[in-house]
Amino acid sequence: MTSQGSAHGRFTRAIHRRQLFAAEMAARELDGLSLTDALDLTLLIREADRRRYERAAVRWLERFIQDAVLRSWMLHSRQRHSLSWTGLAIRAFATCFAIVRAPKTAPQPDN
Repeated sequence: MTSQGSAHGRFTRAIHRRQLFAAEMAARELDGLSLTDALDLTLLIREADRRRYERAAVRWLERFIQDAVLRSWMLHSRQRHSLSWTGLAIRAFATCFAIVRAPKTAPQPDN
């Protein structure tokens, strides 16, 4: 551990401060990110480096699907639940991507 604390502590602070480079550096030091931490990083990428957002979102969705299927299998729950959550996550990311790619319109003057 450094004088700045653990890698996860640095990651969390960087996420809260919206510092993408620092968050990525701290994430590389960790053995892996939780699904929640990975989502936080994906959303920060959306804000800070929009060209990388689609790839990051797809990677997060792949992991979400793998985790949901594994959880469903382990708990013997109905796969429909996993599919509904997966569909919701895909629609949310697609909406975010559409917003990111939407052309900016010039403000209209008031008459």
